This record gives sequence, structure tokens and C-alpha cells, in this order.
Amino acid sequence: MPPLDTPPILVQNFLTVYKSFVALQLNPFPSE
Repeated sequence: MPPLDTPPILVQNFLTVYKSFVALQLNPFPSE
């Protein structure tokens, strides 16, 4: 859990990067 004083923008950025990382792990070679 992130600290309560963590800026929402940082949390949003982390979630975006995390989702992208998970997506790459599940589908390393996405079809265009």
C-alpha cells in the first residue's frame, strides 16, 4: 500500500506502468 501522502499522479503513473508490465508478461509479442 502506498503512503496516504503519496501524490495521486504518482499512484496513477505506477498503475499505468504496472498494467503495461503485466500486459507484456502475458503477451510479450502483441499482434498489431
